[in-house]
Amino acid sequence: MSDTAIDYERGLTFEKVWAMFQENGRQIKELREESKETDRRFQETDRRFQETSLQMKETDRLIKELREESKETDRLIKELSKNIGGVNKTLGNWAEEMIAINLCKKFNALGYDFISANRNKECLKDGQTFVEVDVFLENGEYTMPVEVKVTLTTEDVNRHLQRLRRLREWMDWRKDGRRLIGAMAGVITPDNVKEYAQSKGLYVVTQSGDSVMIAPVPEGFAPRVW
Repeated sequence: MSDTAIDYERGLTFEKVWAMFQENGRQIKELREESKETDRRFQETDRRFQETSLQMKETDRLIKELREESKETDRLIKELSKNIGGVNKTLGNWAEEMIAINLCKKFNALGYDFISANRNKECLKDGQTFVEVDVFLENGEYTMPVEVKVTLTTEDVNRHLQRLRRLREWMDWRKDGRRLIGAMAGVITPDNVKEYAQSKGLYVVTQSGDSVMIAPVPEGFAPRVW
């Protein structure tokens, strides 16, 4: 029996064989399309990877630039802080000198009769600085430490109150029984700071034209004695 006869015995016909060829062709075509899509996706993935790589390189470059800019910014801040510190110190010295010249005269008009005004007084105890005072007025009965600031704040007032307590301790250690009263002085003195200092029993000295003046005290004011 021939192969064709055998195929017919198995039920194979030309139409069935042709259909099988067509199905195989369709599957091959689909596989080719899938292969093309896979290639396309691979190329797209590769393109994105390259873009990501370039972006990472650009990010690294930007990070390096930012680090360099940060270093330069830090340098400028340090330099600016140094300059500001120098300016503040110069203004502080100028304020102390301007105010110290007139303090005795202004307070003597109130009857205190101070005989000296010493700047930057350093009070030593056991060889160490115990307390420092910007301007120290004194006579045989009174001592008056004056804290001088370009711009006066409530924090300055609180620190000066602590300074007065330490100065009282230092004077007692030296057996100095003179009466201790305090004052604040500022080139710029906000009203609320002035009122706060006066409420604590401190005189307030403010700038007035080319000179200084003792700020008017509220009714019933009496300087605190330490």
